[in-house]
Amino acid sequence: MNKWNNFETLEHHKGKIWVSKLFKLENRGNICYLQNGEFLMLAYVSPSMLENKLLDTVIKDIIIANGTPYMLSEDTITCSVCGNSYDEGDVNIVDYPDDVCVTCEKNYTGS
Repeated sequence: MNKWNNFETLEHHKGKIWVSKLFKLENRGNICYLQNGEFLMLAYVSPSMLENKLLDTVIKDIIIANGTPYMLSEDTITCSVCGNSYDEGDVNIVDYPDDVCVTCEKNYTGS
C-alpha cells in the first residue's frame, strides 16, 4: 500500500472500485482498483471533470474507456466469522485464511 491509496484514504464505491475520501471535501481525488490486496490507480478526477456530471457517471466513463466494466460488478461473499453476506469489496479475502468482513476484521485474530 502507498500513502495516497490505502484503506484509510479510500472508500469503497462499487465492485472493486475505490475512490478517494477527498471527493467529499475537495471534489477531486483518485479512482482506484483493488486487486490482490493492492490499490492500483486508474485515474485522477479533477473538479473540472465533475462540473456537469455526477461522480458515479465519471467513474463509469473511466471504467468503460479502460475496457474494464467488470470492475463495477459486485459478488456476494459470506463472512467466515459472523456468517453475514456482504458485497465483495467489504470482505477481506486476501490477508487471512478466512473471508473476514470489515466489521469483524477489527477484532479478528485468525482461526
